[in-house]
Amino acid sequence: MIDTIVLKIPKGQYYISKPDKFSKNADDFTKYEKPISKITNNPTAEERRLHHYRPCLTLTKRWTKDGQIAQELTIQFSAPKLLYGNNLEELTDSDFDAVLERLTNSLRDIGVNILKPLLATAQVSAVHYSKNIELEDGYTPSFVIKELMKVNISKKLDITRHGFQNDGQSLQYYATSNSLVFYDKIQDIQKTKNRSIDKDQNYIQRSLFEQAQEQKLEILRVEIRIADRRKLNSLLQKLGYPKNPTFKDVFCSGTSQKVVSYYWQELIANHNLFIFTSDIKPKQILNTILINHPKIKHKQAIFLTGLYLLAKDATGIRELRQMLNNRANPRTWTRIVKELKNLNKSPAQYDGWVKQVIAQIDEFQPYKPRFEM
Repeated sequence: MIDTIVLKIPKGQYYISKPDKFSKNADDFTKYEKPISKITNNPTAEERRLHHYRPCLTLTKRWTKDGQIAQELTIQFSAPKLLYGNNLEELTDSDFDAVLERLTNSLRDIGVNILKPLLATAQVSAVHYSKNIELEDGYTPSFVIKELMKVNISKKLDITRHGFQNDGQSLQYYATSNSLVFYDKIQDIQKTKNRSIDKDQNYIQRSLFEQAQEQKLEILRVEIRIADRRKLNSLLQKLGYPKNPTFKDVFCSGTSQKVVSYYWQELIANHNLFIFTSDIKPKQILNTILINHPKIKHKQAIFLTGLYLLAKDATGIRELRQMLNNRANPRTWTRIVKELKNLNKSPAQYDGWVKQVIAQIDEFQPYKPRFEM
């Protein structure tokens, strides 16, 4: 479902009843002469101590070319944390009214009044789609993440960099406008802000760690973070949805499922699933290739067998690409990528964790912990 949401509220659709709650008094905001000015209204240390989760606000003022002042309010919050105090428990479509009510009340408590209909139809500038995947049969997020490190990332989604952190407990593929993140949700809960992937941990969420440990939960967290409106519009249109979504539009499990599935397919599944097979002998690999490609030349079949083994070895395709790029023309790698497509196999041959991930993304049932929150 969704987690973090960023809403944009234009001037005239909100009323600030407690201007002193901002980092500088909001009543004096229009007097600032800078071309762009910002003031914030974020949780205080006291609010955090009292375990209150609430949105972060930014009031922005810009001078337009014709000398007018354009002003808008940005509201950023985690929808599940706002409702449940944590994002281990996932939302459902039926939670929208409750989240909207909680958001309206929370804003009013910190001195910002917005009518519910205006919040429901507010424009979304950024959103994090997510899925908590419970791993079974002895698989751990750390193991899965190390396997995912082996993949060859497609350039279709403009992913430019990657990061591998916390001893294999998190993996990020990211660009300026979007990112794909995998991490160990349970281990991340108890990390410090500087080391955690979820930077907005709170008391309620941290209190879940011991219970999750007792139940030996293994939760792989998948997040697709869309960081700006242009990328969000492009993605939604590609998936068959209209652009410029509202808060109510993005609060949809069907849309969330399509987004998570799209990133999984485009970045991982379409080119890399053959890597995630149980260990088999080289001759078994060769025999499988010969069966799957009856007309293949023996020399090509042997080449694909070697490519298969190299792709699965150590850090996989990523390391192989680095080795070859240091010695060959980049076009050589482009030709090899085309050969990799011949190695993908049917789901029956994947490791168990792959089947679990695919099944839970396809079903997209909201994750609910088996212990009391």
